[in-house]
Amino acid sequence: MNYKNTYSTSSHEVNTYTSVSKTSGRKKRKKYRLAKNIIILFIVAAFSLGIGKGIALIFSEKSTPLERSNQTTLYSRESLFVLSPVNRPTEMLEKTLNWKFSIVPDSNHIGSAQEYAYDTKEIRNYISGKTTYTGKDKLVFLTFDDGANQKISPIVLDTLKEHGVHGTFFIVGGTVGEKNKSVLLREIEEGHAIAIHSFTHNYKILYPNRVANVQHITKEYMDTLTAMKNIFGPNFNTRVFRYPGGHMSWKNMDAADAALSKYGVEWIDWNALCGDGEPRRTRPTSAQGMYDFTVKTTQQNKNQDVIVVLMHDAENKKFTAEALPQIIQYYKDQGYVFGVLK
Repeated sequence: MNYKNTYSTSSHEVNTYTSVSKTSGRKKRKKYRLAKNIIILFIVAAFSLGIGKGIALIFSEKSTPLERSNQTTLYSRESLFVLSPVNRPTEMLEKTLNWKFSIVPDSNHIGSAQEYAYDTKEIRNYISGKTTYTGKDKLVFLTFDDGANQKISPIVLDTLKEHGVHGTFFIVGGTVGEKNKSVLLREIEEGHAIAIHSFTHNYKILYPNRVANVQHITKEYMDTLTAMKNIFGPNFNTRVFRYPGGHMSWKNMDAADAALSKYGVEWIDWNALCGDGEPRRTRPTSAQGMYDFTVKTTQQNKNQDVIVVLMHDAENKKFTAEALPQIIQYYKDQGYVFGVLK
């Protein structure tokens, strides 16, 4: 046997096989890369469609952020990352962009307000001197009674938004309805807190002979809350209450407090005011007068670390609305942090 020829033939076959194998391998790798690229493009396209769908849902002009939040309940920042396996990109986007517009369940404010929302009872105890405030920041709470309406309330909201601060609106239940729905939604969607200021604001009904009528006070709280839930949705609740005329003005208040406390409600008065609710003989008659009154009553406090300012956004409170920018600037200049009551 000629081993040389045999070896030569075998080498040729091996070389031929190797050449064919390399060509076949390149073709397979090329097909693999093509298939891989197609899959990647498909995934990217699907992801983009999901994102687009999420954006379209969130920014749809057919509903407000609050109305959308009633459809997509958000409970906490942590829950943003507990997503179902299906449509994760859309869910992630919806929850990330939408949580700050959603009412914190069983509360009077949206998610973004949590960082500057303070417990009403604690603030009441600070301003009454019952407890000592030990926080590092000076706090001011701008509060507005007697709304909502379409005349002064929007001006107040515009001013607060322009200056980047927030307040607490003590709403009279009789104003809560379709007529003022747009204003009420603005108040909560723009990061303010919602509180209750009775349903009728009628002293004769609430305090006959200057004595608190516990039954009527409780009923008016509940009637107002029911009306608010019809506007804000089932997640909404508020346990913040201000007695018309102030807690200090009436008799039998311990009984009224006890009745409201059964619902977890806390009341609060104020320790500074712009004077727009004072008797006519002492009420300021200009925006400058309202500002001066606010500064004066603020500085009268022995401890000025926590200030709750009483103002009104009723339809006839033009001077209050005009004084508000200057009042806000005063507290900014004094180094106060603006909070809302929860």
